[in-house]
Parts: sequence; structure tokens; C-alpha cells
Amino acid sequence: KFNRRAECGAFDVILDIRSLEEWEAGHVKGATHLKATDAREMMESMEGCMQCRVAIIGSNNGMLNETTSTMLDAGFERIYSGGNVTHMKEMGSLSSTSMESVM
Repeated sequence: KFNRRAECGAFDVILDIRSLEEWEAGHVKGATHLKATDAREMMESMEGCMQCRVAIIGSNNGMLNETTSTMLDAGFERIYSGGNVTHMKEMGSLSSTSMESVM
């Protein structure tokens, strides 16, 4: 499960591509918020990390798949689709202790 893998340090980077509103309501500890709609900004922010283990989480499966494909096409080799945050919460694979709020 994503939660266990994240807590064990399985990822170098966790990208949260949800809306800023969703991010501010709560996000995975240690995650970085990036707008999935701005592929150039995403690639620039990840420069030098082509071998990093990157987990991508979001709230829209289509956007997750598109972002994962875009990063793989750009040469990133270790991309993991961490999944839909809403579904992870519902299924219990993302606990409230692994989330933090922006105050």
C-alpha cells in the first residue's frame, strides 16, 4: 500500500497534483504540490532527478495517468502512480496520521 511505502522512504519525491484547494485541505506529509496542468513547470522542478523514485498522487485518475505518461515520455524512469487520494482515504490505505493540513 502507498501509505506503508511512503512511510518507509520508498520514494525520493511525492508529487501531489491535486488542486491547490484540495492540497490546502490536507496532504501527504513530505509531499510537494505541483499543478499537473503545467507540464513545463513540473519538468523544470524535477530537473536533475531523472533517476529519483517519484510517486504521483492526485484526485483524478485520468490526470494521474496523463502526468505519469508525460514524465515517462520525458525520460523519468522510476515513476509510480501513488493513486487517487480520495480513494486511498476511503479504502483506509491513507491514514489521517499520514496527512497534514496547511494552517
